[in-house]
Amino acid sequence: EDGTPWPRISIITPSLNQAPYLERTIRSVLLQGYPALEYMVMDGGSTDRTIDIVKSYDKKILAGIYPIKCNGVAFKWLSGKDAGMYDAINKGFQMATGNIYAWINSDDFYLPEAFLKISFIFKNYPEVDWLKGKTALMNNPETGALTRQSCHLFKQEWIKRGIYGRYLNFINQDSVFWKKELWQKIGSIDNKLKLAGDYYLWVNMAKYAKLYSLNSEVSCYRRMEGSLGQKSMEMYRKEQEKIIPLKKTSLETKIKSFSWFRRKIGSIIPHSLVNLIYKSIFPKTDMVYFDLDESGQIVEKHSPAFEIK
Repeated sequence: EDGTPWPRISIITPSLNQAPYLERTIRSVLLQGYPALEYMVMDGGSTDRTIDIVKSYDKKILAGIYPIKCNGVAFKWLSGKDAGMYDAINKGFQMATGNIYAWINSDDFYLPEAFLKISFIFKNYPEVDWLKGKTALMNNPETGALTRQSCHLFKQEWIKRGIYGRYLNFINQDSVFWKKELWQKIGSIDNKLKLAGDYYLWVNMAKYAKLYSLNSEVSCYRRMEGSLGQKSMEMYRKEQEKIIPLKKTSLETKIKSFSWFRRKIGSIIPHSLVNLIYKSIFPKTDMVYFDLDESGQIVEKHSPAFEIK
């Protein structure tokens, strides 16, 4: 490294009665081995073992007996009634002192070395204000097996138009990081939203910055019975429509057609052919993304595709 300080990362975890999963989330943050970390757990007034778990980590960190790999970590927590998850997240970022922001829900977790990869890009590529790594999926918490996903490349204009999460893949919140200055331009997430606060954030961030992708896993989303995405998708869709009504132009029609084709046929034909069809429908596309070379170093690459396997 060149001796310049690593950017300080502020991570928020909103939580309410998630004791069975919270400890793994906390450990995934604290064991990153990152040298400049601020971590806040924002509890909404849990009645399970959540507070006992948080207090135990607070005491271990203060006593210096917990084997944290970071050179230093500022660990904070608050508990009390709030107006919901996004209220808790907003309050957390109001107190944050870092240069890079992210939130991880209390049933998801980060993968090893995630922060080092993410911060390397922010540190060495100043044009990047907003970055997404790959999310692994845990479909069966009992086995712990992870499902690998492709690296998706996101068009800024399509994010602004609300395309992703409707016609094309979701922008998984657990693997997204952004600069403090970008958050300040948005101000906060609309507290009236119950489910689609991430979608609200992406649509508004895209007004100011490109979303870059990193072709490396940084987090895991745990799919569970009764999770928000599975239980309340109809409400999520209604909130999406309030955030930004979908336009019905020729572009949306082409994207919708490609999305249908990808879902119905994409799994039975070569991935290269899917990308070729994408390039024929949406020409003159040159997306910048980041990848790991053979030595494990992060490098900048270009691609006209919509995803990288």
